[in-house]
Amino acid sequence: MTRAMRLQSYVFTSLLVAALALPRSPLLAAEEQPEAEPKSPAGEFSEVSVPIMAFTLGVILMEGDREASDAVRYALDAMVSADVASEALKRITKQPRPCDPKAEDGFPSTHTAVAFAFAHSLADWQPGAAPVFYAFGATCGWARVKEGKHTLGQVVAGAALGTLVAELSLDIDGGLLQGAIAPTQDTATLAFSPSPSDEGTQYTVWETTW
Repeated sequence: MTRAMRLQSYVFTSLLVAALALPRSPLLAAEEQPEAEPKSPAGEFSEVSVPIMAFTLGVILMEGDREASDAVRYALDAMVSADVASEALKRITKQPRPCDPKAEDGFPSTHTAVAFAFAHSLADWQPGAAPVFYAFGATCGWARVKEGKHTLGQVVAGAALGTLVAELSLDIDGGLLQGAIAPTQDTATLAFSPSPSDEGTQYTVWETTW
């Protein structure tokens, strides 16, 4: 098995394990309310989509090489940028949600924007795994519609926004946040790499030059 195939296997496994394990995690479980209706599969998936993405990025980061760490850095940059852009658009458009006509934060779907920013960034890094990443993003969008949190149009807009933001992030050296705010010839390094020292093993998680 080649290194690229092994890494794709890690990513597939992490998505699968997270999807199966996180909805049942006691850390995410709410207090028991006998009177409340049980959550639908769409509701459960929607609730844990962000932890699943974080778990997957953590698994990729553990690979420790520069290519993997750059992929995680650009994915995080795109996800945060998509979240900010989506929230800004919500304050401008002030559309209602299907489940709450009085709400003014329906357009676009932030969950979907972040999921597609995640998917597009990682698909650029591992094209062979692109169908899995985009399927995850589409499932996030389906869950938001199924749960009644957004209309189909709001979800499609979120998907388009997330994809656009991720593409812009990939096109800018250092990503949208660092590249636009403080461009530098030396890009940041995000990695989880152990380094022995006289005081024991130390771990470098983030290293950058401004």
